[in-house]
Amino acid sequence: MSSNYSIPGLPACKVSKPDLTVSFTQADNVETDTDFDPHGLRYTSDNVAGGEPLLKVYDSPDRALFSFRYYDGTIFLINADCWHIQATWTSPNTIEDAAVYFLGPILGFVLRLRGVVSLHASAVVVDSEAVAIAGPGGAGKSTFAAALAMQGYPILSDDLLALYQTDNGFHCRPGYPLIRLWPRSVEALFGSSDALPLLTNNWDKRYLGLQSKNFRFYSASVRLKAIYFLNNRLEDNSGPIVTKLSPGKGLMALVANTYSNYLLDKAQKAAEFGFLNQLSSNIPLRQIYPLSDIARLPELCKLLIEDFSGLSS
Repeated sequence: MSSNYSIPGLPACKVSKPDLTVSFTQADNVETDTDFDPHGLRYTSDNVAGGEPLLKVYDSPDRALFSFRYYDGTIFLINADCWHIQATWTSPNTIEDAAVYFLGPILGFVLRLRGVVSLHASAVVVDSEAVAIAGPGGAGKSTFAAALAMQGYPILSDDLLALYQTDNGFHCRPGYPLIRLWPRSVEALFGSSDALPLLTNNWDKRYLGLQSKNFRFYSASVRLKAIYFLNNRLEDNSGPIVTKLSPGKGLMALVANTYSNYLLDKAQKAAEFGFLNQLSSNIPLRQIYPLSDIARLPELCKLLIEDFSGLSS
């Protein structure tokens, strides 16, 4: 992709023909997004901030243009052909704040428009194959991935995992070289809640950079070996536990953990369901129950690696 800004979290590279152009603008005194009216409202987030939805999504009558409007004034205009994105924000937000949205929901939606199914999942590479750790927001995917990164395993993606299928099975595309973590997780992993830098001065979430000498980022596509769904944390000492999921239950878990599926039309939903059905029938699916005590994350890592290593290729 090409951008008029250096996007925090994405390393720069040279491309001869970008397939996506992004324009970022601080728009305190700029009139934007005037062509959308309430009749074009297609999605309202359940989450609220100050009594307002975190996100509202509008589209034009011909669905040629989508408008993502966040509660803090950040707006993304996305062409339906997925060639161009226009992003604007207002003070006190910065490019760092816009990048948080861009690298998550916005890119996830662009991938869906292009027919790429993505999961709410982080992914780690073990013995040249990917293990996906899926779950809703707050389930602990990023914390789990960071704990595995600290044990030397390369990280393929955090929170957004793009999938594709070939004659050789299902594969995952790499994300960006950082893991986003809440202060509680940072403290549990690194001894202090401020041990890692902030994503933005307007938010308390922090990030673990994966391009330092102590951590590894896997920058190539890799075959998907298995998917583990994070389940409820156990309060007692009976865990951690991993159990198998049947293809049927696994399919429902996949449907519940797909990324940016709220604006799909009937044809797109049918195509997604067909892809997920194939995925559930051909990839081992597991439920994993972590302990509520975050200090015992190493036990969870050990359990996952042992189970993953026991799967047949």
